[in-house]
Amino acid sequence: MKRLNTTACIWTLVFFLLVIFTNCGGDDGPGEPSAQEIAFELLSGNWTLNNGGSVKLDGEDITLNFNGFGLSFTDGAYNTTAAGDLFKASGTWQWVTDSDQQILLDDGKEIRLTDLSETDLTFTFQFAGSGGVAAGLAGNYTISLRK
Repeated sequence: MKRLNTTACIWTLVFFLLVIFTNCGGDDGPGEPSAQEIAFELLSGNWTLNNGGSVKLDGEDITLNFNGFGLSFTDGAYNTTAAGDLFKASGTWQWVTDSDQQILLDDGKEIRLTDLSETDLTFTFQFAGSGGVAAGLAGNYTISLRK
């Protein structure tokens, strides 16, 4: 009987040690930031055409039609100035799946980030068109902005 109690105690002790060691993790601090977190850190803030930015429609420079264009991103929201009909004055955005290179605006426009750094943002998108040149013609847009 004594041997049974000793065996039970040993197994109970082994079980508790396993539970303790299993729950002991390494560093409880924050892990490495995800690709989306890094991209958002770069994306957030105010972007303008100043200092060499451009708006191109199917490869043709139409920057002069968007004098004063600006775009700013916050966590889940965006604001624009002088965007014609290309973008709403404000709205919401989200990442497309796990990608750190595509965002979806609340109007259904899918934006592909082709260059993103602390000072440069270039993105492309397809626009269905809604009016004259100032409002935004249909086609493939490439917009380069600076911070």
